[in-house]
Amino acid sequence: MTMTTLNKLAGALVAAVIGLAAPAAHADLIALYQYNNASNLGLDSSGKGNNLQVSATGVNAVAGKFGGGVDLNNGQSGMLYSSSGTLAGLPLGNSSYTVASWINPDTAGTSNAGGIVGWGNYGTQSEVNALRMNGTNALHQYWWANDLPAAAGFNLTTGSGVNGWHFVAATYDAVSHVNNVFIDNILVASRTATMLPDVQAGNFAVGRTVGAEFFDGQLDNTAIFNTALSAAELSTISAGNFRAYGVPEPVSLALFAAGLLGMGCARRKRAK
Repeated sequence: MTMTTLNKLAGALVAAVIGLAAPAAHADLIALYQYNNASNLGLDSSGKGNNLQVSATGVNAVAGKFGGGVDLNNGQSGMLYSSSGTLAGLPLGNSSYTVASWINPDTAGTSNAGGIVGWGNYGTQSEVNALRMNGTNALHQYWWANDLPAAAGFNLTTGSGVNGWHFVAATYDAVSHVNNVFIDNILVASRTATMLPDVQAGNFAVGRTVGAEFFDGQLDNTAIFNTALSAAELSTISAGNFRAYGVPEPVSLALFAAGLLGMGCARRKRAK
């Protein structure tokens, strides 16, 4: 194979990889933060362009559950946030939603620490959508003074590396008014809401809910949907599979293309 052919093939493969990295937007998936780009941890992989800003301190790229992850330092108020306070297509009012993320908490701090994802008009009843830790062995899904506590039955902060990761999700169906919380794909809390949410735009952040509810630990594959995913759908995305929502899995094609480019460079050096 000639140098020209190698370079053309490598270029085509790189173009293919770039194409795969830019998913077609799917109506249900509002935002997906996979943290695979260490230089742009707030990059939205959903195709909706809902990129986040990164706080000046307390945010670092680390190994995640799948590829890259983000490490947030509670003591340094680390978070990722929307500069406008909201996202395009964010579920508001009495809308169906799913909030999901892999979490690997270092500590839960006080019972009100450990904000995972949240947005809305904090301080006003039912105008918030927030998911946070509740001590070391529980989660709290709250709409503000209209809440759903969810006990894990074990210490979420134990373990490290692979053993420390847990998949958490909160869902709400605007038709049935059923609000659920899942931990590791097990339904741990459920209610049929009588006082419905009226979630407002504003204050959107990953790694922080209200006040000093900062998350301390690692996150991966943090996702927002405008529909209530089923248990089967949650199981699929918990495995890192977002193909149904237009997001390709990480592929080895990029490594192959890089290898071909490396071969070409090596041949050019030998030819000199």
